[in-house]
Amino acid sequence: MIAEPAQLVPGARLALPLGEGRERARNRPRSGDCQFDDRLVRRASAAGLSLDEGLAEQLRTYYQLLAKWNTKVNLTAFRLTPAGEDDAIDRLLVEPVVAAGHVADSAKTMIDVGSGGGSPAIPIKLALQHLQLRMVEARTRKSAFLREAVRVLGLREAVVDTARFEEMLGRPELHEIFDLVSLRAVKIEPHTLLIVRTLLRVGGNAFLFAGPSGVKVDGLLPPELATIATFSLVDALKSRLVVLGRRGDEGGTFHVKQRRRMRLDCAAGPD
Repeated sequence: MIAEPAQLVPGARLALPLGEGRERARNRPRSGDCQFDDRLVRRASAAGLSLDEGLAEQLRTYYQLLAKWNTKVNLTAFRLTPAGEDDAIDRLLVEPVVAAGHVADSAKTMIDVGSGGGSPAIPIKLALQHLQLRMVEARTRKSAFLREAVRVLGLREAVVDTARFEEMLGRPELHEIFDLVSLRAVKIEPHTLLIVRTLLRVGGNAFLFAGPSGVKVDGLLPPELATIATFSLVDALKSRLVVLGRRGDEGGTFHVKQRRRMRLDCAAGPD
């Protein structure tokens, strides 16, 4: 059964100050940016989101950097036009921010598996900047993009590992320290879920991003993992978020975070 979001509550992101006078005018979106911003606002609204201005600006910067690099490095199969396409904005930007609303308030550490072009990890980090983020990507050129995105966006406490996901089993310093593990476009097999279990601390969650049919994990989960909820993400994509929980040997109760609101106040132009 799909769990629908509860009534939205105020979120953590606040609008970034724009300054005054020339500095404020200079920071306003250019005409091409305005087209993208308008589409982002519409797509976010269709998903029940209200993004703050600072988050919207950073999402635009990430999208533009992704589009630039995608001409030379195959980061995503989506068509990344200057004004944005609905499906690309929904999948790469809106969907992760919706998912960010389900991250537990107590979560501090996150690891993203097969990070590729940086979605969903980077938009989640932009929405929840307190998270300490580790992205794992095996391909050198893709991990180079991820490091450039971290630099351009000024993300603090965000690191990139050029490594295969399986290599995390050989790094005991990363075992049982993460509050959140996220996976998209990663084949879910018993070995994959064993690594997820190894990385998650007790009480942590794994986010599995899926299509309309969800993710088939019945019979694959190790004893310490359980499916605790499935949330609808973006109706236009019919996408789902399957949430797993990690319990200790003694068992325990799982808690599911309902969605919070991300605000956006669009600026019409210079004063």
